[in-house]
Amino acid sequence: MKISRTLWNGIHKVSINDYIPVVDYKFSGKSPDNSQEFYMVEEIGESLRITMSLAVREHVLGLGERAYDIDRRMGKFKSWNSDAFAYEYRKDPLYVSIPFFMTVLKGSARGYFVNFPGLIDFDFGVENYDKITITVHSLSADFYIIDGPSIESVIERYTDLTGKPFLPPRWSLEHQISRYSYYPQEKALEILDEYLKEFRVGALYLDIDYQDSYNTFTWGSCFPDPEKFRKDLEDRDVKLVTIIDPYVKVDQNLPLFKESIGFLCQRESGELYVERSWPGLVAFPDFYDARTRKWWSTHVSRWLRTSGDGIWIDMNEPSPSANWNLDRDHGGMLIHRIGDRIVPHSEAANAFPYFEAMATFAGAKEAMEEPFVLSRSGYSGIQSFAAIWTGDNTSGTKDLKLQISLIASLSLSGLPVSGCDLGGFIGKSDPDLVELYYRMALFFPFYRNHKAKGENDQELFRFPEKIRDSLRKCIDLRYYFIPYIYSIEMESHLSGHPVIRPLCYEFADDEDTYIIDDQYMIGKSLMYAPLLESGKTQRTVYLPDGEWFNFWSGIYHSGPAYITSNDEYPLYIRNGSAFTVGFEPPFDLVVAGNAEFHDSVAGKIRHRNGSIDLERSTEISKVFYYSFGEDQKGIRHEKEIGETVDRISIDDILRGKPGTTI
Repeated sequence: MKISRTLWNGIHKVSINDYIPVVDYKFSGKSPDNSQEFYMVEEIGESLRITMSLAVREHVLGLGERAYDIDRRMGKFKSWNSDAFAYEYRKDPLYVSIPFFMTVLKGSARGYFVNFPGLIDFDFGVENYDKITITVHSLSADFYIIDGPSIESVIERYTDLTGKPFLPPRWSLEHQISRYSYYPQEKALEILDEYLKEFRVGALYLDIDYQDSYNTFTWGSCFPDPEKFRKDLEDRDVKLVTIIDPYVKVDQNLPLFKESIGFLCQRESGELYVERSWPGLVAFPDFYDARTRKWWSTHVSRWLRTSGDGIWIDMNEPSPSANWNLDRDHGGMLIHRIGDRIVPHSEAANAFPYFEAMATFAGAKEAMEEPFVLSRSGYSGIQSFAAIWTGDNTSGTKDLKLQISLIASLSLSGLPVSGCDLGGFIGKSDPDLVELYYRMALFFPFYRNHKAKGENDQELFRFPEKIRDSLRKCIDLRYYFIPYIYSIEMESHLSGHPVIRPLCYEFADDEDTYIIDDQYMIGKSLMYAPLLESGKTQRTVYLPDGEWFNFWSGIYHSGPAYITSNDEYPLYIRNGSAFTVGFEPPFDLVVAGNAEFHDSVAGKIRHRNGSIDLERSTEISKVFYYSFGEDQKGIRHEKEIGETVDRISIDDILRGKPGTTI
């Protein structure tokens, strides 16, 4: 066994048996790595086994999309993209494979990344209580060890290596609606108009029934005038996102199939690799090949210039063939072309959506300034090209906590732009349950209502008036916070920092935070503890170490502490925060203690020495300023501004009226 070790920027690369990567990241290390080894690498038959110790108090975080607790210890997982229809807790694997994880012991973190997009097994203390065991089903791979000491610094370095997240357009944070499927054309528009009578909507998604016989890059007869349809949406200030599957129907009469010859996946024999899916017999573009990616991106660009504002790539594990060459032979091995070499699918499977997203994003960028690509599947690095949604979730109260864990863990794995199907894709979702989904996901970067065929209607305008009123308030509240969420997306684009953060991200030395799966941070400044039970008006909230203000009342709490909240939306602002909120200009400014923050509206906000300074002159409606008050119970002061400013005096704010509700 041949092992070489190099070091770059706190990232230690261990190349095993001269691995030639399928996905080649920008590792610039050339200097030999002489750091002490604390792991063991062995050849076991046709596999590699990597082992390291697991301490009693050590936590394991990351590993991408897993239907499991945020702390992965005592879990076994496979890295193999799978179509996990109607998944529930402990179903494994799911759609996305991110073979990157962190261990945290006494607040100190270290990262590990196995760059091999084939099958990998991870065992975090199950077979051997005191060991982490990684089984790579290959005799060569690249293994990276990423220095901390904080969780944040590990993620910064990991995204230095695999790519920083793309910056999505601001509209992608708005409320979005979808169904499998909205059609025909006049009915899709009617549904949108019914929504718009009562609710804000930023985007409408079209599932596969808009297509001509499910053929890629086509409009079917149910949308006789797609140009008019798009114009109708533009007139309503609503974006259009269309679904695209990674298929080309095998039909010699189709122009797309005829021009795709030479760009499709094949067997060792040279025959096309074909499967059955929605259009019938289909072939798959070989996205691993740069020539194929160029061909695909040209079609994406052409499509988006006339047919939408974003693209939704589905079935790209790929499915229905998520078990390609794992259990069956198919009469000859499926292969991929990467440059001048041939790679078997078994060694490259998980990278299929990565390369598809790369090609799709490139095409979208040719067509528009701010591309938006949404993907179901992925591999490490896809964060540079696409958002992720968590696939075909099962409606139910158990799924509410599970989705918090999924989104928090994707965020810890370098994928900050993510969300779930609000209401659940599969199964019955009554109005009360749908409302709980909307509340739970209030700050998720992706916020879309989506439902399967054959399931109940869950359009919000169909619900009883009481539920509609509550949902309208929820959606309006989300829009109010979009400037802040977008500020964190900007931070994420530059640094890799998550938008949604489990409490342990910010408070790694607090053991209680590793088991809290029903609260989350939004950036550094806000902590949210949603109500997850129908009819419940009270819940226990954990506040980690520090100074916290109730966002609504200004009441002050010192953590660590468990408190009882009676708020409809239990939301807490961390002392040392400053940001803008609001639907549109003029915005409100929120400040708690001395702070410095890069805001999407005002630029750098800095509160020091009795004044709040804004880098950009900004039209401000009100300032909400949180202070301890003379009795240390906390006060939220309100000051009407009503003009464009770049500096605000704290003394002027304190002369305003305290305790006003936003």
